[in-house]
Amino acid sequence: MSCPDIQTLLHHSLRHRQIDLRLHYKTSVQAEKWKQVHQTHSPAARSSQTQRIYEQAFQHIAHEWPSSQMLVVSIGCGNGTKDIKLFQILHGLHIHYMPCDMSSSLVMDCLTASQKFANVRKVTPIIANFSEAGPLRELLDSISAAPRFFLFLGILPGMAPGEAAACLRTLVRTQDSLIVSANLLPPSGWQQIMPQYDNAETRDWLLTLFDEIGIPRESGTLRFQAGATSDNPSVPRIEAYFEFTRFVRIEIDEEEYCFDRGDKLLLFYSHRFTPDRVHPLFHELGLPKPQTWLDSSSEEGVFLSIPAA
Repeated sequence: MSCPDIQTLLHHSLRHRQIDLRLHYKTSVQAEKWKQVHQTHSPAARSSQTQRIYEQAFQHIAHEWPSSQMLVVSIGCGNGTKDIKLFQILHGLHIHYMPCDMSSSLVMDCLTASQKFANVRKVTPIIANFSEAGPLRELLDSISAAPRFFLFLGILPGMAPGEAAACLRTLVRTQDSLIVSANLLPPSGWQQIMPQYDNAETRDWLLTLFDEIGIPRESGTLRFQAGATSDNPSVPRIEAYFEFTRFVRIEIDEEEYCFDRGDKLLLFYSHRFTPDRVHPLFHELGLPKPQTWLDSSSEEGVFLSIPAA
C-alpha cells in the first residue's frame, strides 16, 4: 500500500497556509528529529507516572484478552515505543503485528524492534495515509477477517476530532478492540504543558521542513500559542505559527509561492482533550464503555475497550 503523494500534500499545505502534519515525518532526518523531541519532552517517554498508566492498561489487556492469538494494527506507529512495551507484557500470545505510518523510516524502526520478540510471529509493515482510511480497511480485510486490536496511540493530538472519528469509523468493527491515548488539558491550564512544545528541539524539528523547501529559517518568527480547531471549537489545541518578517518567494514544481511580511503559516498543532470528550468516541463505534487510566499530572489518558468474547 503506497503512501500519499507528498508533493500533493505540500502544494495543498502551502496554498492554504497550513502545513499538513504528515509533512513533518516524511524524511529520515525529520523522523530522527521527531524521535529526539519525543524522548526529551513527551510525558510518555520521560514520566514514570505516565508510563505506569500504559503498563496498567497493557496488563489489563493481558488479563482480559480472550484468545491466544492477536492481530495488532498500530495506527501511526511512530517509533513503536509503546508497541514494544505491549509485546513485553503480552509474552504469552502469538501476535501478528501491523505497524502503519506514513513514514517508511518509522515503520522500518517498528519492524526491526518487533523482531526481537518471539511472541511476534508475523509482521506486515504498512506505509499508508491512515487519515484516508478506506484503502487501509480494504487492505486489512484482504489479509484477515479475524478480530483486530487497534492501537491509536499518540494520534488524537494531531488529527482534527472529526477526522479522527471518521478514520476510526472506517477501520474499527464492533468485534474489534481499541486502545486510544489522549493528551489532556490539566486543570492548571496551558502554562503547565507549553514547555513540552515551545522548546529548541521541537522548533528545530518543525523548521526542518523549511530547509527542504527553501524557506530561510531567519525569515520570520515561530510562535506557540493556545487556540482551537475549526472542526470542533470546544476542543482546545496548541498551535505553532511562523510569522514572516520579510518577503519570501519559493518555487516548487514550477509553482510559485510568495509570503509577505506579516503573513502567517500554521506549522503545527496538537489537540488537548478531557476524558468526557474521548468516551463518546467508543460509543459511536459500537464498542463497550472504555476502561480509563489517567496520569497523576492530568496530562495524559489511556482508554481501552475489549468486546466480550
